[in-house]
Amino acid sequence: MASPLTAGVAGVGMLSSVIGAFTQVGGAEAAGQAQQQTDRYLSQQALYNSQVAAHNAALAREQGEATTQNYGLGASARLGQIKATQASSGLDINSGSALQVQKSQQLVSNIDMDRIRSNAAKTAYNFNVESVQDRNQAQLYTMAGANAAQAGQISAQASLISGAGSVASKWLQAQQSGTYSGGADFISSAISGLGG
Repeated sequence: MASPLTAGVAGVGMLSSVIGAFTQVGGAEAAGQAQQQTDRYLSQQALYNSQVAAHNAALAREQGEATTQNYGLGASARLGQIKATQASSGLDINSGSALQVQKSQQLVSNIDMDRIRSNAAKTAYNFNVESVQDRNQAQLYTMAGANAAQAGQISAQASLISGAGSVASKWLQAQQSGTYSGGADFISSAISGLGG
């Protein structure tokens, strides 16, 4: 029969294994929940960024159209000035090189307005791509958060099983060596003391 000191040390070892297992369980669950909350925040931030990018795309299109209209007004004024200058010089503005100059000016103005619209469309497209990427990232964060919470639960269960195995192993070693004979009662009272 083992001494009371040896039996007490064995009991403390088993109790510390039980406490350690419950601490690991709580830590694993808390870590999973904390990661889920972080991912939820990141998901909300990505959704907000997606909305901002979609808004910026709409603004880019509107700005492009406004710039095109302003340019068109200026182009009309320039064409009017060309016609006035030609007419004041005594040229026939409806034929020959005078008409060709006017058509060239209209062509250049149309090309410039198409370029303005194209640049605005490219900018809007880039914002739309950014919006979709942010929305997809939000979904990934949401999935990652759910996975983190589930991983925390699995880790907690694994810690509990590992702790139970450790306690059982220590109790069995103590029983086989004759160090401790009251292990079942001690473990039962230790576990009920932690749970209640």
